[in-house]
Amino acid sequence: NRGENEEALALIEKREAEIKDQRGTDVQLMFQHARALAALDRGNEAIDIYTEMTTRFPELPEPWNNLAALYASRGELDRAQDALQMALRADPGYAAARANLGDLQLMLALRTYKKAAGDGVPGMKEKVREVETMLKDKQGK
Repeated sequence: NRGENEEALALIEKREAEIKDQRGTDVQLMFQHARALAALDRGNEAIDIYTEMTTRFPELPEPWNNLAALYASRGELDRAQDALQMALRADPGYAAARANLGDLQLMLALRTYKKAAGDGVPGMKEKVREVETMLKDKQGK
């Protein structure tokens, strides 16, 4: 959380090596490992860990939510939406996933409006600008 991602990753990987031969899994350690990788722009590796977590522990909403964020950052909006819906199935009250779903729906709307504008539908260029402004305002906060 302090931005010391390299140091965090080293500590996480050291701890994982220490507990490798023990039974069970440290789910929090797996989650932090994926977070550290994502923070270091190693998204594919983070996706691999989150995907493993969603397979082994589908009842946990956090890996689904973070997986969705990585998919969205890659422009894979449909996959992101599926992951967020799984997060909300796991925990319908998970506010972060609900907020992220709202942002994702804006991104999907933008994609749809851009397509309609490209097809010459009147008024769509204005809609594109409105949604882009909403998304920029969201990023600024």
